[in-house]
Amino acid sequence: MSNEDNFIAQLEREEDKRSRLYDDATGKDIVPGTLVVGNPSIGVGRNLIANPLSPAEIAFLLANDVRRTRESLMGFVWFAKLDEVRQDALANAAFNMGTNNLLHFPHMIAALAQDPPDFAEAGRQLDDPHWEAQVGSRAKELGAQLATGQFQS
Repeated sequence: MSNEDNFIAQLEREEDKRSRLYDDATGKDIVPGTLVVGNPSIGVGRNLIANPLSPAEIAFLLANDVRRTRESLMGFVWFAKLDEVRQDALANAAFNMGTNNLLHFPHMIAALAQDPPDFAEAGRQLDDPHWEAQVGSRAKELGAQLATGQFQS
């Protein structure tokens, strides 16, 4: 084992390896409402205040999150048969709210599952007032993208 490997093994043993955000002073996971005593940290002692993510790390995380989001949707026939722009609209929505929550739009899914799909109705259903209250114009934009098959500018 190289010195670098030994050093990394030592850090992992001493700092622990954590996939969730945690308070480095208490060791407890940070969840909504947590009072943070120390520094928000992740991974192997990564203090996110002193050492925030670099642009390359942000891009890496985003690429992984986008891949996971698309994979979570590809198993649905109504999604897989859509053109790429409409898939992107739904992947964007799922990225924001989670795939399980997107599945709570049954009228949108029913409109997409028709042969041929009713894109206008699907777009109206995605532009949900409750979701719009949370995300603002994003809901309208994605609803229009789903309806028209074109990115909105």
